[in-house]
Amino acid sequence: MLTARARRTQLIRSGQKAPGRIIDIETITHKKPSLRGDIYFTHYVYTIRFMDGNGFDFRTPEYRRPIHLLLADPDVTVCSMGREHVITDFHVRKHLGDAGPFSARMSCGQILLSVYGRTLRRGFFAICVLGALIFYMMQA
Repeated sequence: MLTARARRTQLIRSGQKAPGRIIDIETITHKKPSLRGDIYFTHYVYTIRFMDGNGFDFRTPEYRRPIHLLLADPDVTVCSMGREHVITDFHVRKHLGDAGPFSARMSCGQILLSVYGRTLRRGFFAICVLGALIFYMMQA
């Protein structure tokens, strides 16, 4: 992981920068068998189009978080060196309630759950357990 971060930093510093645009989002669901039942993971792959010169498209590696739901516009900067590409300069919305290019069909609550879902579920579970303990202690 450290070598990947170092390579990303090197690409951003010394790579050729070009404007790009997110033109397609692919949702990929992976199923992992577990003793308690199947666990599903959702990953997102973005197709980026270079806006200058050749105008060719490339696909990003899989992202675990739906970054597109937080964006204010689909324009990004692509740093490339050879066949390696890194996406930078995302334009993030100031408020989740603001309209975004990819979140027209989702409400603010759905965006929060999709981005921070695991953390919110764990927090809700902890609050429920704490409430049950307090209720049990008051009964005794």
